[in-house]
Amino acid sequence: NRLLEVRKSEMTDREYKTFKARATVFDEKIGNLPLSSIGKTELQPIVNKMYKKNPMTGRPSARRTLERYIGAASAVFDYAVECRAINFNPCTYLSIPKRAVTNEFRLLTPTERTRVEDTPHRAQISSMIMLYGGLRRGEACALNWSDIDFENRTITVNKALDFKEEEVKSSRTPAECRVVNIPEKLIRFLKDFPRENDNELIVTTASGERMTERAWTRLWESYMHCLNHKYGKSIYIKKKNSKGGRPAELMTIEQFTPHCLRYTFCSLMYEAGADVMAIKEQMGHSDYKTTLSMYNSVDDFFKQGGFPKSDEQPNVEAETNKKRKSYIYPDTTLEEHLFLLSACEDIANSGETDKRCPRCGNEITVTKEKGKSYLIRCETDDCICAGIRGIKIKALKNEQSNKAETN
Repeated sequence: NRLLEVRKSEMTDREYKTFKARATVFDEKIGNLPLSSIGKTELQPIVNKMYKKNPMTGRPSARRTLERYIGAASAVFDYAVECRAINFNPCTYLSIPKRAVTNEFRLLTPTERTRVEDTPHRAQISSMIMLYGGLRRGEACALNWSDIDFENRTITVNKALDFKEEEVKSSRTPAECRVVNIPEKLIRFLKDFPRENDNELIVTTASGERMTERAWTRLWESYMHCLNHKYGKSIYIKKKNSKGGRPAELMTIEQFTPHCLRYTFCSLMYEAGADVMAIKEQMGHSDYKTTLSMYNSVDDFFKQGGFPKSDEQPNVEAETNKKRKSYIYPDTTLEEHLFLLSACEDIANSGETDKRCPRCGNEITVTKEKGKSYLIRCETDDCICAGIRGIKIKALKNEQSNKAETN
């Protein structure tokens, strides 16, 4: 308690609450023991239990999280050493389980991404920007409508909101100043988003003002409860020591933080085939090691099986292509596909850097694979060339020949 009083004057309110919460986890277990009798035998089981289940999230704790909890407890014992209450800090001998994950990250499942897209809420616009633009929370809250180039589908990031000082500051490093390419899905959402009173700010409080820490906390809590009410089970519990009033809603869906959206953006770029340096530029990392660490975590996640089968959204187009050996889109003719594929083959062999879709004229990526198989990806979502994988020109030509012979 004495240390908490000292630390309270040295920290912000949020830092103090976080420190107190972490120290309380140990205090609840060993608070009634004399300081001189506390050693590794008493502390290590607490760390091991937190590794299996984090008291805040209910999920396994990452290595970094365990280090922070041990750091809070170590600060308490260091203060006790300074006060001559004990001779040594028992936290010095604590160890973190080897299986604790190095990086603490969570990716949104395809179902959760759909929920973000389909659930109207004041936090939806910031969530969409962080999910499909990879912006940090402070960067999203500092955005103006003039920072969005709808024609070129980019977002210019050159500032961020400092929540502690409640003011917008220029980006701290050159890497944070960047132009982010965003998908057509986000462009359509932003175009359709209603703007009130010509406010230049994109993310605002309920009254249209610049976002604050308290306003953001309340907004995000409201957002999680909105998602829980729509997609979870409506279970209400009565608060302890509560005299009447509204019961608390029990969260039955797995919650996520704003940074989880940023991690998910990284995973989407990974799935699209982007390399580490491309992801580094889009994420605004100063050090490539940060990107590489995140990239490796995402890579390990998908190598271990990725999302559960039950959470994967069925790809109707892929299933159709799988059944039909010719890989033809159901809503297009064979001749049209042959024309597009031949055009794409010419584009791939031309050596031009600026490749355009022969169907809609937008940017297209054509990657030659084994034999005469190509990976074609058009930036237009509703174009028939969007996301076609492994289209085999040879198989299509064979089918056309067979068709001609039959006729």
